Amino acid sequence: MRPVPWLMSLLAASLGAAAGCLIDLGARPDCGDGYIDPLAGEDCEPDSPDSYADRCTALGKVASPAACSPKTCTFDAAGCSACGNGVVDAGEECDPEDMNQPTCPGEGVAVCRDNCTVDVSGCEACGNGVVDIDEECDYAADLDNIALQVPCTELDSPAGITRRYGSGNSNKCTSKCEWDRSACSYCQNDKLEGEDLVGDLYVDFEQTIMPVPEVCDHEQADKEALVAHCQDACGSNYRVECKFKCADDCQAFSTAAVPLEQLDCCTARGEACPYLAGKLIDGRKPCCFDPGEGGEPCEKALGGLHVCR
Repeated sequence: MRPVPWLMSLLAASLGAAAGCLIDLGARPDCGDGYIDPLAGEDCEPDSPDSYADRCTALGKVASPAACSPKTCTFDAAGCSACGNGVVDAGEECDPEDMNQPTCPGEGVAVCRDNCTVDVSGCEACGNGVVDIDEECDYAADLDNIALQVPCTELDSPAGITRRYGSGNSNKCTSKCEWDRSACSYCQNDKLEGEDLVGDLYVDFEQTIMPVPEVCDHEQADKEALVAHCQDACGSNYRVECKFKCADDCQAFSTAAVPLEQLDCCTARGEACPYLAGKLIDGRKPCCFDPGEGGEPCEKALGGLHVCR
């Protein structure tokens, strides 16, 4: 039986309408839904580290959300993190899983952060490589290839402002973040460090280094040491004084520094008067004190003796 024409037309119209309403049933990625859809090309979920952790581990790295693309839910090896793999890789200061944890350059406890940087907030200031407040230096600072030398005259001495250093240099920072004072000296500070003083005077703050007694310091001189020096320089058996130049180490007088004619050798104050009837006795030196024109260089002392003023 041949189809009726109107029936054929109705069937054709129905098929045409159905064809216009067809739905594409191909699978599409839906990242974040917690389901890995292989038909949509997904092989991981960003919020599910277990879905990509093994692949990061195989690369010697650690799982990170960035290892799974949030758009396509596909594995991205570049997103695996080296931080946390137990190895300090290039660009990392430390690794939280490394057996050798960071240490403070000084005292205290350092911690490796989760981002593989070192937290030194638990370290003491001294030894952190930075010269902090109340520190003269920091022994952990990078001083390589630096000809660093600090004059002792710029440093505080254990004696305080009343007795400053006079010479020496320091080029070493101690564990207390202070400049080493072992090479410092009070010599050339224009103060005399004698036997009676050095027992209470120290060069270093640890009170282990006592200065050596000085015989002179610039214009200052030990009286007995000066008399002995001048007796030899002036060629006199009497107690005389003279001009002098102190050696650089403050341990001696420099005999060659003052010409003989400029020594100004003279009888020390309080010594027997070198004059007789107003005239200088042969072999004696005039009194050091010059009373001026018309004055008397000698005076009568206890016991009736005449001595140099």
